[in-house]
Amino acid sequence: MNIQNKVILTLALILIFLSNAISCSMCKITKNGKTVVGNNEDFYNANTEIHFRKGLNGNYGFAFFCYSNMIGFQGGMNEAGLAFDGFGMKQRTPRHSFVGKSQFDSSHIVEVMQTCKNVYEVKKKFSNYDLSPLNGSMLMFVDKEGNYLIAEQDTLTIGNNATYALSNCSPTCINDTTRGAVAVCAKGRQALEGNFQSSVDYCTMVMDTMHQDWKDGSGGTLYTQVYDLNERTINLYFYHDYKHCVKFDLKKVFQKRDTVISIPSLFPENNEGQKQYAYSNYAQTRIKLLWDINYAKDSLKVKALIESDTVRPFMRFYESRINDLGYNYMKKGENLCAINILKLNAKYRPKNANSFDSLGEAYMANKQNDLALKNYEMALKLEPTSENAKSQIAKLKQLLNKKG
Repeated sequence: MNIQNKVILTLALILIFLSNAISCSMCKITKNGKTVVGNNEDFYNANTEIHFRKGLNGNYGFAFFCYSNMIGFQGGMNEAGLAFDGFGMKQRTPRHSFVGKSQFDSSHIVEVMQTCKNVYEVKKKFSNYDLSPLNGSMLMFVDKEGNYLIAEQDTLTIGNNATYALSNCSPTCINDTTRGAVAVCAKGRQALEGNFQSSVDYCTMVMDTMHQDWKDGSGGTLYTQVYDLNERTINLYFYHDYKHCVKFDLKKVFQKRDTVISIPSLFPENNEGQKQYAYSNYAQTRIKLLWDINYAKDSLKVKALIESDTVRPFMRFYESRINDLGYNYMKKGENLCAINILKLNAKYRPKNANSFDSLGEAYMANKQNDLALKNYEMALKLEPTSENAKSQIAKLKQLLNKKG
């Protein structure tokens, strides 16, 4: 079944909500006039970078984190001591409309980081826009006074609790939660109880408590940044190793030219992180071959990729893209290409009915009705309520009976 992903893209972030509950996390701590903020970036794409952009014409300079081969910011801090991060969420229907307001777009995140020093200024700017492009995501800003703003597609919420922890679950919509995100959030909030400290070390301990380790080599917490908003410093940790830190002082960094630094390059001694970096890029390179029609046509080459088992841990992240690619090949009449690559999902995502539904459709388009029937029957076994599978099975049985 063809399911086109609806992904919200802004310059500020790429936030992709995945059913397997990738849970990024964030916390803030304010005590004795000092605020520190921590963030874990949990994902599989290891090509992470930190950028430093100087302020021009009276604007603030700011540092931001991103992926080198993807569009968008994944969080950052400006030299006024304003930090932010983003979270992927389930898409939902807005609770009110924004008639008459211009639509929020990527430039407004840049404007905020260049011109705002606190969350009240951010809220004032955001209030002027239709925030519906944030559907499927959420932003959290924290200023050096310890105030925080949570920006959702239909809600701007300001808070000033001394401590706060957040993951990929809406604080204003109880239905916008996932089990993984709630569990991560609970760990952070528990770590913040008692005699908490507004220090980099204490915040780092909290982020360690909330970090993800996926064990299969595909990723987890790729990096952690702990911001000291008063000192304007960034303490960077790589691949859930909280013993080794690279520190950046924004007061000094912004005296230099604009800079881009690969995060893995800063931590050559982190063996597990370097392995994940190499493995992630290897898997991406192998999977990208499927977009080459000549490769996709070669049944033996694709079969070798499938049987090699080298991309298994990453298939949950590429499942939808491979499914969409299969349908693109079918639209072009390249049914063999579609069959070859959709077999990847059938092998590596065997509990997903759609893996077999899509492969069944490709076989049917290629007039291989017996194989189409087998795959639709598997899809129905996995999802007994599937009307599409039931309809296609009935149609295929009729065709096969006529042929027989």
